[in-house]
Amino acid sequence: MKISHIIIIGLAILLVIYTVTSFIILEININEMKKTAIERNVTIASTLMHDFDRFIKKRIDDFKQITYSMEVQNAIQKSNELFQKRMGQNNNSNSNINQETQLEILAHVEDNQLTNELKDIIEFYKNVYEHSVIDEIFITNQHGENIALGIGISDLRQDDENWWQITKREGLFIGKPSYNDNYKTHTIPIGLRINDSAGNFLGVLRISLNLADILNDLKADSKILSNEKKTVYIIDEIGNIVYSSKRNDLFYEKYNEFEAVNGIIGSFENTVGEKTKFVTFATSTGFLDFPGFGWHIIIEQDESSILEDISNVRNELVIITIVGVGMVIVIGLFITYFISKSLEDITNVATHLSKGDFNYTIKPSRFAEFQVILNSFKKASVSIKQLIETEKELAETQTRAKNERLLAIGELSSSLAHDLKNPLSVIKTGIDAIKRNSEGTTPEIQKEVFPRMERAIRRMAHQIEDVLNYVRITPINVKDNSMLSIIKSSIELIKIPENIKIEIPKEDITVSCDKEKIEIVFINLILNAIQAIGDKAGNIIISTSKNHIHDIIEIQDDGEGIAEENMKKIFTPLFTTKMKGTGLGLSICKNIIEQHGWSIDVQINPTRFIIKIPQK
Repeated sequence: MKISHIIIIGLAILLVIYTVTSFIILEININEMKKTAIERNVTIASTLMHDFDRFIKKRIDDFKQITYSMEVQNAIQKSNELFQKRMGQNNNSNSNINQETQLEILAHVEDNQLTNELKDIIEFYKNVYEHSVIDEIFITNQHGENIALGIGISDLRQDDENWWQITKREGLFIGKPSYNDNYKTHTIPIGLRINDSAGNFLGVLRISLNLADILNDLKADSKILSNEKKTVYIIDEIGNIVYSSKRNDLFYEKYNEFEAVNGIIGSFENTVGEKTKFVTFATSTGFLDFPGFGWHIIIEQDESSILEDISNVRNELVIITIVGVGMVIVIGLFITYFISKSLEDITNVATHLSKGDFNYTIKPSRFAEFQVILNSFKKASVSIKQLIETEKELAETQTRAKNERLLAIGELSSSLAHDLKNPLSVIKTGIDAIKRNSEGTTPEIQKEVFPRMERAIRRMAHQIEDVLNYVRITPINVKDNSMLSIIKSSIELIKIPENIKIEIPKEDITVSCDKEKIEIVFINLILNAIQAIGDKAGNIIISTSKNHIHDIIEIQDDGEGIAEENMKKIFTPLFTTKMKGTGLGLSICKNIIEQHGWSIDVQINPTRFIIKIPQK
């Protein structure tokens, strides 16, 4: 792989890691933004609901101040006393008339001053808040008779109404919002019990609170939230939409996801098609002694509005990544051009030096680091050149000395071998003559001495022949020969022990060789195998095979094998691990094989000599 590719790939990987990390962080930020937006909306909904409850509680407290007014209490007290007095007079004059008839004939007592005060209160609220706060307000005495009517229409008697009885009994009544045809508005009826300083029941204050007044502050907050692309709903306890920031009318339909609104505060997702909305809600729990309506404030926000800014960041990140990839490629190519050029110069220097061209001109590099390498090459080339010259001279000197020594040893060995060969032949002939005339000798001499002498003569003859074969370099007489025939003739020249079996190839191959010299090779290899097997039973397997380049001959035995540390030395002249060997057998085999242009190699476990013969 080229260094330019590595640099570009490296930069690209860094960019990918940066991009992936950025997207992962972006996704984490998206989730955090969603979570934060939901938590913020929950907080806003809870705050709005709290403010809503607190606002109603404040209105109730304001109206309670009316019940504490001495003018109100005195007026009601007078009305109660007058009512009791008239009731007593009517009972004395006509005891046979039932109570309903008695009440009907009583004159209705209205306190004009109190009525005017109630009207002033209405105007005060209207002037302060610039909208209608109270749609209806009136006061009854303890018998349910209206004694003051600030605004609105009311029956003369209220004691038979459920709200009046609840107010008298519990002190506070808050009704459900309803549409009033008389006022064309939605109102919330509120009843407040009026007590004297001793806590005795005097009467009831009834106010119909305009729902629009209650929602006024919430509408202002909703407009602000609408700018943030949020929709605010108020739904009642059964899921009807009381108010929505999308519309101006009230109580217009049921909220679709009302079933998912469960608990005091919470949130959920609403997915329709490809759009997802985050819905948060808060439930009215009241404020102080105000129990609350049980209504819910809901805030809806589209996921797209939350992620609008970060979506832009994501798109920008994609663009940056694409541009970054292009820049990485351009920068990588720009950088690698100069680096590759310098490396190419260094490679050329190394190539020429490896070929022995120490006079190659080294060009300077633009980069200081590469120039250091080139300077090292310059110094190395000078040093190597001097070292080679020195080694060459030393090798030539050693070679001359070795050749002279080997020449002297070869001449001496050849002379000794020739001198020993003839006397050895005389001894062998004498032994044969003695054996033929040994009828009078003892059996011990015939069975032990003569065979021992013959073995000693054969061993000496074999060692002499090894020396002569090694030192005698004669040209080869190449002819086409049957390899199977050469193997068989080689085996016939060897005395094979009874404990060893030789397996010869089943298929023959024809090779061009000097038959006598190749026989020497097989004789040496087979003798080595016999010596390796020793006295135990064993096999020598000779096989032939072919591939598309060579004819192959293998000689394998079951012997003890060759030690791994001796593998590099076995073809070295005079190296032997045998007490009776000359160390020339395998060296002779290698010389003959190489003289033919063949090759020989050895493998162990089991021992296998492999001869490769190049095909024509």
